[in-house]
Amino acid sequence: MTRLWIVLLAGTALFAQRPHFIAGQPGTRPGAMLRPPAGEVKAYLSLSDAQMQSIEQIRPQGGESLRTVMEQMHQKHQALSEALKTNKDAATVGQLMLDVQALRKREQELQKNLHEQAVNLLTADQKAKLAKLEEAAKLSQTIEQATMLNLIARPEPAEGDVLFFSPFGMGPGPGPMMFNIRVPPPHAQ
Repeated sequence: MTRLWIVLLAGTALFAQRPHFIAGQPGTRPGAMLRPPAGEVKAYLSLSDAQMQSIEQIRPQGGESLRTVMEQMHQKHQALSEALKTNKDAATVGQLMLDVQALRKREQELQKNLHEQAVNLLTADQKAKLAKLEEAAKLSQTIEQATMLNLIARPEPAEGDVLFFSPFGMGPGPGPMMFNIRVPPPHAQ
């Protein structure tokens, strides 16, 4: 019972932390996208403040288009599910499947466009560093598995990280699990 209270208190403390600063800050509408922490990427790629600002402006602009496509895809999925439940004719089901496929393609095009816009803001040296980062990202699942098997030592928590212990574990399999949560520094109001 004591463990449960510790976990609940720790979880409450973590959730009470302020989120990463929100796009637009003052007067931001509810549900606005959170700005991801980017200090390490900024340092690794040697991004200027102007580059960071330009990159951060791309996200909300493209986010609206993506949100519209995702909402349309959700509606088509619901209609497809309903059509399958009510045994609609094959033409209706087929058309809904084609609509979903077209929306997926549109989503991929939008994602690719956003990616290209962001990458086009980088210098040649920054693009070379980004290519190395992309190669390393391909190994993230392998690294995570090796760490879970104790083949790779867990990195020491960085400054600002909070070590969180869950006695219930996470994911498949029993047992406790420890993980780091990056707590952003408080922002000046």
